[in-house]
Amino acid sequence: MNFSSINFLFLFLPIFFPVYFLITPKCRNLILILFSFVFYYLGEKAFLILLLFSCVFNYIIGKNIEKTGKKTALIIGIMANVLLLAAFKYLNFFIEQ
Repeated sequence: MNFSSINFLFLFLPIFFPVYFLITPKCRNLILILFSFVFYYLGEKAFLILLLFSCVFNYIIGKNIEKTGKKTALIIGIMANVLLLAAFKYLNFFIEQ
C-alpha cells in the first residue's frame, strides 16, 4: 500500500484516526505500532516477520542499554541495523555481479 493510494486515503486513514484519538493517551503508542504493522503487512506481506524481529531485537538492545549503560550493546545494535539495511539494499547488486 502506498501513502497516496486510494486504499490508504479512504480506508486506512479513516479507520486509524478515530481509533487513535478515541483511545486513551496511555494506549496511543500501542495503537500506533499495531496500525503500523497492519500498514506494513498490507504493503509487503513477505517482510513482516523481519520487521517484527527487528523491532523485538531493538527493544531488547534498548532495555540492555538502559539497564547496563554500556556502549557495547549500543554498538551491537547499530551494527546489526546497518548490516540488515546493507543486506537488503545491496545484496541483489552483489548477487547479480
